Amino acid sequence: MKCGLLPISQEALLLGEISYHPYTGILVDQAEREAIGKNLGPKNKVMMLQNHGIVACGETVEEAWLNTYGTIHACEIQVQAMAAGLDNLIVKDVKELWERTAGLQWDTVDHQTRTNLTWESGQMEFEAMMRQLDRQGYQTGYPYKLPDVYATPSQQ
Repeated sequence: MKCGLLPISQEALLLGEISYHPYTGILVDQAEREAIGKNLGPKNKVMMLQNHGIVACGETVEEAWLNTYGTIHACEIQVQAMAAGLDNLIVKDVKELWERTAGLQWDTVDHQTRTNLTWESGQMEFEAMMRQLDRQGYQTGYPYKLPDVYATPSQQ
């Protein structure tokens, strides 16, 4: 979309500032690789390759997965909302909204668990997704922080 990803959902705001790159083909050209790196910038974690897809980064696999998942969800919300027409969408001041959600994006999450673990960005969500896959029989081998969350009383 020419308008890019609009800040019309919490999911879009949690991604922070998004980079854009006019994708021109495969990455065999060194200049294209350098342009992508330059357009991503030093802080951004998500970049839209125009007319191609996204690049989602993170300091860990879990954070990169969370950025990918959040980008997909934000895009789905925007496509559904645009059925009402671009002129009918309410877009607030982006800088103010980013400032209000910035703490949620980078801070660790202190989740109330019986072990009082500290979760880095994306870890809790990624672990939940791995649990779903394991329960479906995929045997991911993921090392859980809380391996006994769903243990039955006889297993404890």
